[in-house]
Amino acid sequence: MKLFTILIIAVAANIDNLGISMAYGLRANRIPFRYNLIISFISTVCAFVSIFAGSMLSDILSRSTSNLIGGILLIGLGLWIVGKSASPSKDDIR
Repeated sequence: MKLFTILIIAVAANIDNLGISMAYGLRANRIPFRYNLIISFISTVCAFVSIFAGSMLSDILSRSTSNLIGGILLIGLGLWIVGKSASPSKDDIR
């Protein structure tokens, strides 16, 4: 069952690769199959490592602690993205 979960997450992680490839294709920029394969492989490995790390951490942390850490990370990431988009970049200042 874990292998099935890993494969589903790997496919979901690589759907964005399909969207990016289609966007490049519409602009007549071709990404060679070899590079698409490399990107897909790296995404799959990252998904596997993330699942493995999560599995290892689930033995150490309680569910409520994991939810708290995840919530703090998501809120922090959201605030960082909003703050980054709200502040002018160096190119805007010139």
